[in-house]
Amino acid sequence: TAALNKYNISVNPEYIKHCPHGGMFPEETEQAILELINLKDKPDAIFIAGDRLSIGALEVLKKLNISVPKQMTVAGFSNSDVLNLFEYPISSVRQPAFEMGKKATEMLLQLIESKYPVTEFDNKVIDTELFVR
Repeated sequence: TAALNKYNISVNPEYIKHCPHGGMFPEETEQAILELINLKDKPDAIFIAGDRLSIGALEVLKKLNISVPKQMTVAGFSNSDVLNLFEYPISSVRQPAFEMGKKATEMLLQLIESKYPVTEFDNKVIDTELFVR
């Protein structure tokens, strides 16, 4: 929402869809995509928060004969190279999974080895990379 606020664009809650099971159930992903494409002011692009959901969304769009990227652009978060396998150009924000796990392990070991009760916790931000395809 920070980017939208920066350009004085209001958040349209109709554009935000939740799939509580993370794409595990195809019907859930299909319902979210159908709701988006059936809006009066449908979006030009869909940003998806996970590889499994991205795959499911592409399957739904293909089933509905919606061309990616000609009719709908798709982008998302990714921790794997699976998006490179698709014929569709899907841009993604790459999360450094190995580095995230390494940092989490280091922080956990510090907590375990602490001689005193820990009452303050740190938040670490690890940079992501944008891959435009």
